[in-house]
Amino acid sequence: MLLDPPVLGQLLRETVVRPAHAARQLIDLRLSGEAIWTALALVAVLSVLAVAVWQLVLPVTVQDGMIAAGPMVMGVIIASVTIALAFVIHYLGAAMGGSGGFAGALTLVVWFQFFTTVLQVLQLPIALVIPALASGITVLAMGVAIWVMVNFVNVLHGFQNLAQASVLLVLAFIGMALGLGFILTLIGVSVPGGSA
Repeated sequence: MLLDPPVLGQLLRETVVRPAHAARQLIDLRLSGEAIWTALALVAVLSVLAVAVWQLVLPVTVQDGMIAAGPMVMGVIIASVTIALAFVIHYLGAAMGGSGGFAGALTLVVWFQFFTTVLQVLQLPIALVIPALASGITVLAMGVAIWVMVNFVNVLHGFQNLAQASVLLVLAFIGMALGLGFILTLIGVSVPGGSA
C-alpha cells in the first residue's frame, strides 16, 4: 500500500536519489481517478498545515498575502494550482511530442507537492536550531525540487533528454505565474510585496 510509512519513506528516498525511477513507479501504479483526487485533497490539507506550523513557530509579517487569506482559501489555491500545473504539463508536453497522459501528470504533480511539503517540514528544525543555515538549506531544497520535477516530466512524456523537459517546465511556470496572478487578483488576494 502506498500509504504505508515504509513504502512512503522508500518512495521519498527514491524521489531524491533516483527521481526518474520514482516517476516510473508512480506512473505504473495507475491510480484510479478517485485515488488521485483523494490524494490531492490530502496533500492540499497537509500543505496548509505545514505553512500554518511555520507561521506558528517562525511568524512572518504578511501584507494581504495568501497566508492572511485563511486556510480554506489557501487549500483551494494549492489544489487549483496543482491541477492547473498537471494540465499545463500534460498539454504542453503533448504539443512538444510527449506521450504522457493527464492522469500520469496529475499523479506526479500531486506526489511532487507532497514531496516539497515534506522538504518544507524537514527544514523547520534546521531553521530553529541553526537559523544561519536556513537560507542555504532553502536554496538546496529548491534545487532538489527542480531536479526532481525535470526528471518527472522527462519520464512522463518519454523525452529523449532533460533539456526538452526543462524547456517545458520553464514555459509551464511562466504560464502558471501569469495565470495565478490573474486568478488571485480576481478573488481579491494580493501578492505580498505588491502594490497597496
